[in-house]
Amino acid sequence: MSWFRLDDKSWSHPKIVEAGNAAWGALCRMGAYASDHLTDGVIPSSIAQLIATVEETERLVATGILIRREDGAYEIHDYLRYNPRGRDVRKLREERAKAGARGAQKTNGKRPAKVPANTSAIAAAKERQPSSNGSPRPDPVPIPIPERAEDAARAPTPPIPIPQPISASSELSSEMHEYAAMQGLADIKLCWEKFLGLSAERGKRTSDLFGSWKRFVADEVRYQRRDRDRAAERGGPAEPKKQAAYQPFTGHK
Repeated sequence: MSWFRLDDKSWSHPKIVEAGNAAWGALCRMGAYASDHLTDGVIPSSIAQLIATVEETERLVATGILIRREDGAYEIHDYLRYNPRGRDVRKLREERAKAGARGAQKTNGKRPAKVPANTSAIAAAKERQPSSNGSPRPDPVPIPIPERAEDAARAPTPPIPIPQPISASSELSSEMHEYAAMQGLADIKLCWEKFLGLSAERGKRTSDLFGSWKRFVADEVRYQRRDRDRAAERGGPAEPKKQAAYQPFTGHK
């Protein structure tokens, strides 16, 4: 298989730009044909009609990229400047074929199998070789594993926390109170009672009470901000009213 070579600057050559993309694509196909059939850049008229339209061929001829011959065929300009002659390609193929035939005769037409390395013999020879100080090589000593690594390997996997129900007796820690204050939550103690009451009603379970409280605080802060914005639109007080103590739902009267 041979290759059709193109100059990497040809994409922006003025003649190519003038001929247009369609004509340039047709020229690439013509070059591939010439390289495949070893015609030294000559394109028969029948092949040119098969590859390109009349308009595309005339554009290539008008720009000088394609030369119209007297016999009706076409020739790619400077084809042999960038591509080898057909006779040279044929000669190279013949030489390679003869070399392959000579190699097949030497091996009776069979490829020599790769001889696997004798690993045991090589290892024994290395053991018999003296070390740098002239003494025989000592037997390899296993590297002891540090105690910390052994302890870590034997350490039991920490148990997975089991979600527990949120009871009304849960206390608001100082850390959770501080977090709610930093988020701008108003009436923190009342919100805590609301959080416990809603969790008990819904039978909510959690293995991370602080995480559940954070999500509740985020919702409450959003609701309080919404109430303040609505009050400001109505011209009412900017601060929300005090929340009433949470009363659990006991059903319709």
